[in-house]
Amino acid sequence: MTFDDFRQGYLTISDAWTETFQTAVSKLFNQELTVSTTVGEDQALQPVLQELSFPAVWVAFQTTGALELHHAVVLKTQDAARLFGWMTGTEPPESLAADQLDNLKEGFDQIINQLLAGQENGYEFELQNLSVEQVDTPPEGIAETGCSATLNLIVGEDTLPLVHLVWGFDAIDLDDDAQAGSGEM
Repeated sequence: MTFDDFRQGYLTISDAWTETFQTAVSKLFNQELTVSTTVGEDQALQPVLQELSFPAVWVAFQTTGALELHHAVVLKTQDAARLFGWMTGTEPPESLAADQLDNLKEGFDQIINQLLAGQENGYEFELQNLSVEQVDTPPEGIAETGCSATLNLIVGEDTLPLVHLVWGFDAIDLDDDAQAGSGEM
């Protein structure tokens, strides 16, 4: 699968999932919000990682099924603290403790599983190995190439960017029948 094929599939799926994602996030974090997505034009992930600010909250997981992919969602620690505060109806903490990261993990698990349950693209994915941690630098094992996107959660005048990195599609060898399909991921 080429980067352009994967990128186009990502755009198609993100368009289809925007409403589900927006509803799930709004409900979980008790905020009326809108979501806008910008998908990266380049397949190099290292420059994207270099632009991120650390420490940050790193949400890592894999999806298995039709495509086996690795994912990381990266957000600023203070934005993760705001999400925690909204989710619990409390003031955002100054820093995130292990139990607060566990609560965020449960929240991300709910959101991702709602997205995966609402699939209408003919592929079925399962969530695997979800972790949420605060990191000072990007963890090891990030591929050189992949696809990146920024999901902006817009609440009133505020924007909370979530950077989504996904890799592993370069190892996918589609058969002729799949390549002749609709062009979706």
